[in-house]
Amino acid sequence: MQEIASGEQLRMALLRWLLLTVPAVLGLGALSMRLAVNAHAQRWFGALQAPRPDLHLLGWGWMLCYAALAVALALLISARGASGRGVAVTLILLTAALLLAWHPIVFGMQLLTLGCWLVAGAALLALLGTISAWRIRPIAALLLLVVAAWLTFITLAFFQLDAQNPNAENLVVPAASTNISIISR
Repeated sequence: MQEIASGEQLRMALLRWLLLTVPAVLGLGALSMRLAVNAHAQRWFGALQAPRPDLHLLGWGWMLCYAALAVALALLISARGASGRGVAVTLILLTAALLLAWHPIVFGMQLLTLGCWLVAGAALLALLGTISAWRIRPIAALLLLVVAAWLTFITLAFFQLDAQNPNAENLVVPAASTNISIISR
C-alpha cells in the first residue's frame, strides 16, 4: 500500500533519524579518539619533529566532522525513494568507518604512513559522497563537502608530518617516570 506522507510526518522522520545518527556517530567518534589518544600517544605525537597543531583543536575539528557526517547521513536516510540514496549512504558509512579506524591506527598503533593513506581515502570517499548526494539532498552534499575539506586539510598536514618524520613508526618514547629522591642529612 502506498500512502503520501504529510510534511509533518516527513519532518518527524528526519528528526527521528537525527536523534539516532548524531549521538551514535558522535559517540563512536569520541570513543575512537578517547581510546587512541592516551598519555603515551600524546608523548609520541609530541616527540615528532615538526610543527604540530594542538590536539585539543584537532579534537574539536573531528567532532564537527563527525557531526556533519551524522547529519548528512540522517538527511539521506530520510530521503526515501530517492534514486542513488543507497550509494550515498554507503559512501558515508565507509567514510565513517575509515575515520573511526584512523585514530587507533595513527595514535594507538603509531602507524603514521598508513594513517595518512587512510584519511586520504576517507577524503576521497567524502568527495564521492558529495557528488552522489548532490541531486538527492544538496544540504547533505554541502555537509559532505565540508567533511571532505577537513579531511583534505588533515591529509596534507599528516603527509607533511610523515615526510618530516620518516621513522615515526619506530620512534620509541620513554615512559613517563617519577623521580623520587631521598634527601638524607
